[in-house]
Amino acid sequence: GNPPGFKGETREERIREFCVLHPDSWVVGLREGTGLRIENGSIRLLGEAQCRIFRGGIEPRELGAGDDFSFLLQ
Repeated sequence: GNPPGFKGETREERIREFCVLHPDSWVVGLREGTGLRIENGSIRLLGEAQCRIFRGGIEPRELGAGDDFSFLLQ
């Protein structure tokens, strides 16, 4: 939600606008306390929270630490 009186865009709205201009790019929305580790040709999410994955023309989805992120490296 937005705080009372907020008249700007949300982070998700800005990311969706970016995806319209860059439809072939993946965007990973990391939540506080999370990060991505790329090591030896693999990628994984660190931390307790999930992240939100965006790409033009595809509905955003939530992924967690146990999910496969290899598609981001292609």
